[in-house]
Amino acid sequence: MTMANRLIRTTTGALALTLILALVTAGSPDLVVARVDAQPLEPLPGAVVSISATIANVGTSAAEGEIFVRFTVDGEELNTSLIFGLAPEESETVATAWIAVGGRHTIGVEVDRPYQRIGEEDESNNSASITIPVQAPALLPSELGGLRIAVARFEDDTGSGFVNVGEGVADKLADRLCAGGIRVLRRGELEEIMQERGLDPLSIDGIIEAASLLGADVAVTGRVEGIDRQQVALNIAFFRFASASADVAISATPIRIPDGAPLFTVSTEGHAEGTSGPTIGIGNLLSATETALPCQGGLRTDRPWYRTGEIVSLGYSNPSPSGWYSLEIHATTGTFIRWLGWEYIESGSCGRWFWDQKDSARNQVPPAIYVAKLWNGTSYVASITFQIRPEGGGSIEPLEGVAVGTKPFDESVVGAALDRAIEQLADQLTSGLAEAGITPMTSKAAPGPLLSEGLREGQLAAVLPDGRIAINIGAAAGVEAGDRFAVLETENLVIDPETLSLIGYEAVGVKGEILIIEVHEDVSYAVSIGEFAPEVGDVVRPLEPRD
Repeated sequence: MTMANRLIRTTTGALALTLILALVTAGSPDLVVARVDAQPLEPLPGAVVSISATIANVGTSAAEGEIFVRFTVDGEELNTSLIFGLAPEESETVATAWIAVGGRHTIGVEVDRPYQRIGEEDESNNSASITIPVQAPALLPSELGGLRIAVARFEDDTGSGFVNVGEGVADKLADRLCAGGIRVLRRGELEEIMQERGLDPLSIDGIIEAASLLGADVAVTGRVEGIDRQQVALNIAFFRFASASADVAISATPIRIPDGAPLFTVSTEGHAEGTSGPTIGIGNLLSATETALPCQGGLRTDRPWYRTGEIVSLGYSNPSPSGWYSLEIHATTGTFIRWLGWEYIESGSCGRWFWDQKDSARNQVPPAIYVAKLWNGTSYVASITFQIRPEGGGSIEPLEGVAVGTKPFDESVVGAALDRAIEQLADQLTSGLAEAGITPMTSKAAPGPLLSEGLREGQLAAVLPDGRIAINIGAAAGVEAGDRFAVLETENLVIDPETLSLIGYEAVGVKGEILIIEVHEDVSYAVSIGEFAPEVGDVVRPLEPRD
């Protein structure tokens, strides 16, 4: 090595040592989650929980620029807040809100995650968490013991652009009433009975008759009167941070069954505020307000293809007389994927369905071409194909097709405001019914669908891990692939002590419907149609007679 090379190497090493010493002397920031709080600490299901986090810089130099603070619940991202710089020994508190659900939950807070923009003395101390129990709901008033409440779909007067509003609100209210101990007959059960009996679901008389057939004591109708939103956006570099507030107004009227007398009307409002994380676009705050619905003739989708996870919007403009129609999703091979339910469509009007890309077992379907088939009760009258494409590499969240009841909606500020309004609505309904002195009907037997000739009833034998449902009758009992069975809600089951077979029961309602996809001699396999909770032992009854 020449003298010149030795001199260059020595000089370079000295400069590197000088730089290292300078960095050590200057110090580095060190961000920590100093405190995590939640109020209330033991909420009831549906309560609004305020979550706050205190972020401190315990390092010897300032943390400059944007500092991201991410909130999680059980590992799922809830919200992301932003702090603009922290000096040494300085702290700042940020907050968000969460709608409680039953069970024990871990509230987590992470600072400078997931981007790790800030170089720190210690990168291992950037998170903290607390665990909170969500208690069972308060006991149901004794006056309402045994009461059955049927919840019909709400009218949507909002013009908000969100989809599935009336149906989603009815389903959320039913969930909240169930959590409070009320015995609920759901919207899908009402509409199933109305379709079977040819009742008009748009009329109060149709709702009352269906509720009476199901053995309900009270039917709840209502309307979503307003969804108001305000948004403020802040652009920083390539990211966009959005804050928003929302107000939701709902009213409901319980109707006594069977005389159809309105009992009272309650009205509630819910308010929520929040911010989105760093995304390109406004993310899940105020999505889906301007989507054009596919109601321009025949069976249509709003677009020919969708990204994985997007809501598929379908519409049918009915040129025929008013009637009931249902929609099924199939693979191009003919395999049944999902039943989307019945819709009563008046002549010249448009019926709408929304598919969340989940199969009957609630699993995400893979990218492929799918077929939507329209059924009028006797035959398929229309079909359309569309494509689900693999999700792209960008971080843009879908801005179209957000429906009430889906995860993007529930995680938005509008979803939070709606949940608060429904929580109040359920409380007012139960207290009002208790004060009104409504008592359960003495007779609870609800007539079910007529049995198919040559078929008999059976019982649900197993719910398999892949989502299939096994029933204890098969080809020997006349079951064929494509048969549909109602899954009944029953009371007073009578079991033969010698054979352990079912010999008697009282039917009090319809929980849901299953479609037979595979038949063996003494067992059949089915998939659920619609959303309900099948249980081993449920009685199954054939729905439609064969030609």
